[in-house]
Amino acid sequence: RHQTRRRRRKPKGIRMTSLLLLVCAAHAFVPSPPTRQPRRRRATQTHAIRNWWSGASSDRDWRSALREACAGVAAVLGEADDDDAVLALCFASRGHAPYIGSIGEAFDEEVGDRATSVALIGGGVVGGAGDEREDGATNEQRQTDNSEAASHLSVLVGVLPKGSSIEAASFAPDKTPPPKNKAERWQALLGDAPRACLVFADPSARWLGRSCGALDAHFPDCVVGGGLTC
Repeated sequence: RHQTRRRRRKPKGIRMTSLLLLVCAAHAFVPSPPTRQPRRRRATQTHAIRNWWSGASSDRDWRSALREACAGVAAVLGEADDDDAVLALCFASRGHAPYIGSIGEAFDEEVGDRATSVALIGGGVVGGAGDEREDGATNEQRQTDNSEAASHLSVLVGVLPKGSSIEAASFAPDKTPPPKNKAERWQALLGDAPRACLVFADPSARWLGRSCGALDAHFPDCVVGGGLTC
């Protein structure tokens, strides 16, 4: 369900991943866009802040949606030096779920070799529906909600501060994370002192609690964020 490519000699995209860790060796702060009143029938929303770009589209065709959402990516990448670490995230609603593999491959080509890119289903991030909804909707209401299958796609691409680096670690049923009490194995996986970690997990991932506990135990100064992909 995730497409991950690394900066150094990019491997093939990872599919059916239950847990994904993105580790940064430096903090990157992205100011929030100015608050604006939503416009009716607005299909595309974009925003650029310094060396970061965010864009979104509600086009039903995933190719057109990705093209619209990535409209400013080239400009951001053009400002990056060869040794800069670039993080690229793509969230698709459940309406695009059947095409997430193709979306990941196309997004990876869009951001190029210099970026660490991830594409995943984010029903609670974009599209207005998902298991992470906090509007009090019941499961039955979600099933009958027309927005559940709406097609939306968003991207966030940016250059991290000088000296930053990004590493990705993914886990699946055939590749489980280290035990929580194995500090040396976690350090070998993520480094001695990661500054920040993004965790994306399938709601059914049985290692989520263990992994977050290990991050808290072995890397107390690491800022941890992320969410569910569903």
